[in-house]
Amino acid sequence: MYNNYQKLLNIKYHNYLLELILIFLIIIFIIFILKYSVYEKINLMGIYKDNNIHIKCPIYNSDTIIYADILLIDNKKVKYKILKISDILEEDNVNYQIVEIKTNNKYLENELVQLSFYYKKETIFKKIINIVKEG
Repeated sequence: MYNNYQKLLNIKYHNYLLELILIFLIIIFIIFILKYSVYEKINLMGIYKDNNIHIKCPIYNSDTIIYADILLIDNKKVKYKILKISDILEEDNVNYQIVEIKTNNKYLENELVQLSFYYKKETIFKKIINIVKEG
């Protein structure tokens, strides 16, 4: 005769810890790609003259500067206002415009500054979908 107590002792338990951790990580990853937003970015150089920053901008980036969400100057987020956009100029068969912007930051006269314009904010999920559609 077989004892019920011995049956209980011989039950083999399956360890679900690894599967739970994997499912938890997948859920965190899905939440991350659905909620986290990223921007497109262009980097340009500008020169500080007459209390304004003058940017020599290729013609295909001029709209990006106008509608950019965030501007970083030397890796510091700043608010800016566009004062003037020049007519289309040409140099070495490249069309460009001079964009003049005003910020609250002060720099040395004729100082070169690194500008990063962030535009086109979208979630990582939408970005992946757009890449798949294009590719």
